[in-house]
Amino acid sequence: VDVQAYDAAGNSGSDSVTFTVDSSSNPVEKYAVIVGISDYKAISDLSYCDEDATDWYNHLTTTQMSYDYIWIYGDGHTSDFPQHDGYATEYNVKQALTNMVNSADSNDIIAFITSGHGSGDGSGSSYLCAWDCGSGESGEDGDLYDTELAAILDGSVANRIFVFIDHCYSGGMGPELMNM
Repeated sequence: VDVQAYDAAGNSGSDSVTFTVDSSSNPVEKYAVIVGISDYKAISDLSYCDEDATDWYNHLTTTQMSYDYIWIYGDGHTSDFPQHDGYATEYNVKQALTNMVNSADSNDIIAFITSGHGSGDGSGSSYLCAWDCGSGESGEDGDLYDTELAAILDGSVANRIFVFIDHCYSGGMGPELMNM
């Protein structure tokens, strides 16, 4: 870039600056795992959790948010979701979270957003009810405990982690997540 300047007296000066654009830089990538479970395999059903998942998906895919990778897990009503990557079993959700954590590097953003049933004591020992809560599948019991979630997310090198939990007893998940 060549710059030339003049003042009111007619004096001038110039300078040149060369810029190099590094196209091999490490761009920020955004990852999200979204869970919305309205109809459970073995416990009572809820309303609007699949809509919550859809709303979050629509928000994260806006121009302002521009998430690069999004996985959605839910119940068997696949047409209720903008995309459906599988049932929200405890096993599937843990695998998706682990894959997200392992894929992201330090300048990336990861998000875990979930809506559904929860249980526990509400003050430090709480869990998210996965789709298979009460029946379990793939060697899991269907209860994603606060300590399990924190252990997965704590393994991330991403500096920016967003967690949004809309489950009963979700307040009990805070201490473990905040201590990561």
